Amino acid sequence: MRGHKAEAGIGTLILFISLIMVAAIAAGILLQSAQSFQNKALLTGTKAQSSVSTHVDIIYAHGKDASAAISGKRVLNRTFIKIKLGAGSDPIKFSDVAVEYSSERSSSSLRYNSSINCSLEGKQQFGLFNLTTNPNNATYYGIRYLMGGQTQGYLANLGRQDVVEICFPLPQNLGEGEKFSISIVPKNGQASRFETKTPDTMLSQRVQLFP
Repeated sequence: MRGHKAEAGIGTLILFISLIMVAAIAAGILLQSAQSFQNKALLTGTKAQSSVSTHVDIIYAHGKDASAAISGKRVLNRTFIKIKLGAGSDPIKFSDVAVEYSSERSSSSLRYNSSINCSLEGKQQFGLFNLTTNPNNATYYGIRYLMGGQTQGYLANLGRQDVVEICFPLPQNLGEGEKFSISIVPKNGQASRFETKTPDTMLSQRVQLFP
């Protein structure tokens, strides 16, 4: 009887140890799964926060008439928009930012081009805003740092200390009293938009558009 009792005790002990090992393995799997879910939740939350908070603030916008007055009336064919990073926004690469232009007569989606220098917009020999010699410029915009960092080709970005001027030629001249809208759309984040119209009578070469 004593021998049989010992065998029963050893079997029970082996079964108990096996249960402990199974429970430990299960606990390890649960902890690993919980950590994975936590990491995914944090990543999703970060992406969601970035998509909500990432945006630019439009400070000021104006247009210019780069041509002689047509039939005594001026037209706008250049646009300049001063922007900064929105509060709580992460830095934004300009290669990930599109500028959407729309009017009653035309629309265009513009991408960043490092070869367009807003500082040289008045020098037609560079062909930066001359749509006759370089019509593809109607699909691109350039930038100029007014405060903060310096452009490095497609690595140019909008940081927290930067104030940048975006410049681009309009795909079609805007006459007096014409409505249009411009949106600045980051790849991840919220679009910034303003809608306005040109003055009913444009008396000068430079016209304030926003605010």
